Amino acid sequence: ATVGILSATPEEKQAINALMDVTARLARALAPALVGLLLATTLPQYLFALDALTFGVSAIAIFSLSRAYPWRPQREAATAPSIREDLQVGWVAITGHPVMRWLLPMKPIVNMVWGLAFVIGIPLLVETRFGGDPRLYGFIVAAYGAGNVIGNMLVGSITVRRRAFVMFSGLVVLGLGFTALGLATSPWMAMVAAFFASFGGPMDD
Repeated sequence: ATVGILSATPEEKQAINALMDVTARLARALAPALVGLLLATTLPQYLFALDALTFGVSAIAIFSLSRAYPWRPQREAATAPSIREDLQVGWVAITGHPVMRWLLPMKPIVNMVWGLAFVIGIPLLVETRFGGDPRLYGFIVAAYGAGNVIGNMLVGSITVRRRAFVMFSGLVVLGLGFTALGLATSPWMAMVAAFFASFGGPMDD
């Protein structure tokens, strides 16, 4: 499988990237909506127990792979590069590419601001403006996840020629969507804004 990915065309790599990424975005769409529904009939502590159970299931699934995949890593060649050499090669590759030179300082800033808005801002918005209903928080995050999945399928199904333009346009869409989310005066407006903002993530990624 790895050889197939390495030898894939740029268009195939784009589709593979979208397929791998859509799984996380699908979970982001379905899980909050499910939690919003469960909170109507279930105590919050049971959700933590359910989360712990899923980790146990994941551990069992990983151990079940031991028959097909060896646990011990293959012995590395004696001439394997050092960490310093790896970093040096990566730095030269990034700084030698005009788009990557912009992404290197910008990506950490974007991720930090996104985390503040998504992880902290949305709960605060629900608490201060919409009465603190946890189900609404779940629905807003689910709207974001649903847009993520749809945007991922759209971006993954087309041939992107101007990749840098699409990536930076995605950041603009993300920023405008979060701005609209912060200005929302009703739950429906908040969900629509989150849905719109979510298309920026797949475009950028």
